[in-house]
Amino acid sequence: MKLICKNYTFYTNGTVLNRVKYDRRTRMTEGLPEYIEPQIKIFGTLEQVQKAFDEYERATGLNLNEKFTIRVEPKYHEDGELNYHYKSEKENERTKRFLQSLHKEYKENGNKTIII
Repeated sequence: MKLICKNYTFYTNGTVLNRVKYDRRTRMTEGLPEYIEPQIKIFGTLEQVQKAFDEYERATGLNLNEKFTIRVEPKYHEDGELNYHYKSEKENERTKRFLQSLHKEYKENGNKTIII
């Protein structure tokens, strides 16, 4: 039983947040529109993750924009090629702690899917 964590980003349904920025030099405000993209993270087995995603998508009616698996990335692939998803050891440590906390919570909840 392999546990995975997937991040899903959905297309915005037209919801815009208008951030106001004040420029002291010109003494003017500027509205900066920012689209709000809903995001969820799902942790569990592959079957649990797929089932939870299908239920979430059906319940909200949102369309998937992108998804990716959250994992500790090695600096190089097995064939010696550079891994372009690798960021740093610090980022890998943060990701490792995050996944360990999700794994602990998963076990405490009786092996039920976690949706963040």
